[in-house]
Amino acid sequence: MPTEGATHISELNSGLPTGSGSKSDGDDELRQLKLVLKNDFPNINGAVTVTPAEANSLTGSTAVQAVTVDTTFVAGDFNFLPALTKVTAPADGVPVILTLPAMSGVSAGKRRKFYNNSSGNVQLDPSGTDTIGGMNANYRIPSFSLVEITSDGTSAALLTLAPFRFIGEVTELGVASAPPGFVACVGAALSRTGYAGLFNVIGTTFGVGDGSTTFNLPNYARKTAVGSGGTGTGTLGNAVGNTGGAETHVLVTGELPPLFCGLNESLQWETNTGSFHNYLTPGADNYAVKPVGTSTPHNNLQPSLVMAFFVKT
Repeated sequence: MPTEGATHISELNSGLPTGSGSKSDGDDELRQLKLVLKNDFPNINGAVTVTPAEANSLTGSTAVQAVTVDTTFVAGDFNFLPALTKVTAPADGVPVILTLPAMSGVSAGKRRKFYNNSSGNVQLDPSGTDTIGGMNANYRIPSFSLVEITSDGTSAALLTLAPFRFIGEVTELGVASAPPGFVACVGAALSRTGYAGLFNVIGTTFGVGDGSTTFNLPNYARKTAVGSGGTGTGTLGNAVGNTGGAETHVLVTGELPPLFCGLNESLQWETNTGSFHNYLTPGADNYAVKPVGTSTPHNNLQPSLVMAFFVKT
């Protein structure tokens, strides 16, 4: 009996199986159908509950639109799977205005993303009394940042920010665990191939790892950042990756202020000579300079707040 040779749904033969084959042929047919489904839906790992109408609205929604001039959008430009508008504004500061449709005409949950692909002025202009992020005013998209506008089905627009991050960019956060796409800056050794993008950017600036297959991340544990350049010192160099300084310090002789030590003496009148003379104090330890202090390390920290540092991979 002929069996399926398809690898995708569009190649399935509705005339197979013919109904006259053996049980073994039927088993082969089922196995081929499983293969077709896995080929066409490789990332489905849960229930898909989208309705036919919602699925139909996704057509063409993943396109990327490049814009360099003022553009007006309509309700049909918003979808459940949002398209992306990538905007490049001129360097002269003249804004590129992106006019949004009335959100009352956009089904709840439909969205569109906008990316400012420049350092120029890109603004989202809400329709009528609509709001962006709660404000009825133009919103300027930060340079090299991504925003997403979502309709709630009435008159409001919700703005979700997702700033662009450069590989190797370090950020500090008030959380203990690294967010997606970041790793903690604690000096760990990472694979040069597993993190090839990051390795290509920072190389062995912060450590050579094992010298061949790994490299080290920046280590911010108990450290603050200092700008590179200027004149380095014996305590801290001036190149990216240099480290120095200490939380505590024990003073050495060269760091002490001048110290003058005198003898235990007193000024007395000498009747034989008719003048004053200095005399050592009887019974005193006139010549010994007695040590004081315990050489305990002193605190060398400025007022500080502990944060976590992460680097983009």
